[in-house]
Amino acid sequence: MLDYPETLRAKLAEGALDLPLPGSGATRRRWSELARLGRTDLPLARVAEGHCDAVAILAEADRKSVPGALYGVWAARSGGTGAVLRGDRLTGTVRFCSGAHGIDRALVVALDEQRRSVLVEVDLREDRVRPVEGTWQALGMADSDSPDVVLDEVPVHADQIVGEPGFYLERPGFWLGGGGVAAVWLGGAAGVVDSVLAGLRAPDEHQLAHLGALHTALRSTQALLDQAAEIVDDDPRGDHRVLVWTCRAAAERAAWEVLDRVPRITGPTPLCRDAGFAQRLADLQVYVRQHHAERDLAALGGAVVRGEDRRVLPVFDPTGYRRVTAVAAHPDDETLGAGGVLRQLHELGASIRLVVASDGEAAFPELEAEDRAELGRRRRRELAEALAELGVHDAEVHWLGLPDSGLAHHEAELTERLRELLADADCCLLPWPGDPHPDHRAVAGAALAAAPVTAHRWSYPIWMWHWMSTTDPAIPWQRAHRVPLTDPVRQGKSAALRAFDSQLVRGPNGEPPILPPEVLAHFERDEEVLFREPRRESAPLARFSALYAADPDPWRTATSPYEQRKRALVLAALPRQHYEFAVEPACGAGALTRELAARCTRVDAFDPVAEAVAAARRHSGVAVRQATLPEGFGPERADLVVLSEILYYLSDDELDRTLDAVTEVLEPGGDLLLVHWRPWAPEAVRDGAAAHERVAARPGLVKVVSHVDDQFLLDVLRRR
Repeated sequence: MLDYPETLRAKLAEGALDLPLPGSGATRRRWSELARLGRTDLPLARVAEGHCDAVAILAEADRKSVPGALYGVWAARSGGTGAVLRGDRLTGTVRFCSGAHGIDRALVVALDEQRRSVLVEVDLREDRVRPVEGTWQALGMADSDSPDVVLDEVPVHADQIVGEPGFYLERPGFWLGGGGVAAVWLGGAAGVVDSVLAGLRAPDEHQLAHLGALHTALRSTQALLDQAAEIVDDDPRGDHRVLVWTCRAAAERAAWEVLDRVPRITGPTPLCRDAGFAQRLADLQVYVRQHHAERDLAALGGAVVRGEDRRVLPVFDPTGYRRVTAVAAHPDDETLGAGGVLRQLHELGASIRLVVASDGEAAFPELEAEDRAELGRRRRRELAEALAELGVHDAEVHWLGLPDSGLAHHEAELTERLRELLADADCCLLPWPGDPHPDHRAVAGAALAAAPVTAHRWSYPIWMWHWMSTTDPAIPWQRAHRVPLTDPVRQGKSAALRAFDSQLVRGPNGEPPILPPEVLAHFERDEEVLFREPRRESAPLARFSALYAADPDPWRTATSPYEQRKRALVLAALPRQHYEFAVEPACGAGALTRELAARCTRVDAFDPVAEAVAAARRHSGVAVRQATLPEGFGPERADLVVLSEILYYLSDDELDRTLDAVTEVLEPGGDLLLVHWRPWAPEAVRDGAAAHERVAARPGLVKVVSHVDDQFLLDVLRRR
């Protein structure tokens, strides 16, 4: 049996189990470390995950763990077993107590005399705590040491009770712990595939097909966990049940894909002749059964039916915007789709400018010209009342007076007029470009064309909710963010919607209302949804030329603590102490170039901006040249390529061509280092995570170093 207590104590002593707390801003790193443990040794990871979960639970209760102690969490209540707290005595039999013979303390979930859930911290040196020998007969996960444990009238003092009754199940972290378990499952599944790849020789097309399917399952589950971690960190106190159910279901499905396909790849030989390989498969099969299968899937399905699956979306961050311009096709669009976020932005100090393309005079098409004009005037008055109810009465409103229901014929004019009104905006809110209403699509296209490169662009759906299914593949949920609405904001928005009386009642000739109750219900929820609208083209060179013309070091690369710490980690992550020839495109002012020159015989650094090239030459002592991506790569093979803070600025086509060029120039065995800021820059086509995922998906590159920081991502990939 693995001597896991000593192994875990060594990891504890060296700080390897001191993981970031879930929801602390580094949940992705926490889950990545748990997955890494599972990838190496699944039974050990099971016990380690219990320790890390217990430490997080204690922290959530404002308690500290005992220094140097190994913890577990024992919560099972299967088959009529489970712990009971009667007065000051803890009694009962608890099943599946991982680490029973080797850990020091356990958080035991019990029922008190009122059948409330209570959490008790138990010192396992107490002689009334006894593992039941022979109750852990598993072949898979045998080394997790998970027998039944008898609690024989164990004395409990008041200071051993963790939190109030119900704390264990009701705390936000309960669901986040389930995400950590999913990460370990995923790591265990990936570890099995690692073993297959290590022993595979000259695979045939059927083996390759299975490997492709497994790669897809593992990568997609990893991407889901990474996105979930960001959502958790954006809203650590939120209700993440649906999110975790989804992650666990995906990880379980990936594990069963591995269990099904791996024997098809290997055949029976390693299962019969390689004890370690057979054990890995058995461990994974047992551990993944901790998933509650159809019960959890049924709960997830019920949440989807109730619309609760929207909670898996990351939370929109309204901070940092100073000048917001919202564009609407008709008066009421901005309130329906973005009224809540407009109020939030206003409360945070942003100035609000609203541009309304039409007066909405054609809401009832059968009206005569004079009646249409009166309806337009009425809708202008309704908007003023709505903005007052919303709490943004001082918004600067611009009416363009273009024809309602005919905006598609005026998109060029609309673009020109919007260009001036959007010129100083750092945030542009616009109708979703895929909205079924042609006026909304026209306004969206014009706003996207007119928005300055320095503005973040967010779209709000309107008729999508009523005219489309939320499962429609045309809806870009991967770019969606939710905007939770507090009760005051929701009440203000509801009052604002009631101000549009002309749209809530029948038309002058008895026409059905434009916004009947079933439509209005979509906009009276406790959250709004925004879609990020990224650029399609590469960030323009003129943008960077302007930055360097104004400041020779616009990102303070020489003095910023962020940049200094990032450079230190970049240099520490390089797998080799010395490289012969490194290529650094988009080197900027040369702060990293100087450090690379000390580790490389030669460095070829280049940048498209003349001012940056001059600064880099001064700072680095390297003969930096002016060149662009992807054309800037020379013919000489390199053993190191460094891509820092550049890939998210490139269009899809230029990114693909750049990676093609990297593959050409990087010699076999050479290293590709990527480091990118995690937030989404307004000029960017994608964020840092998406850029790194695109590179990692390239065949022939193997990740050898990965670091997830609160502010940036760092990966080193080696060319096969």
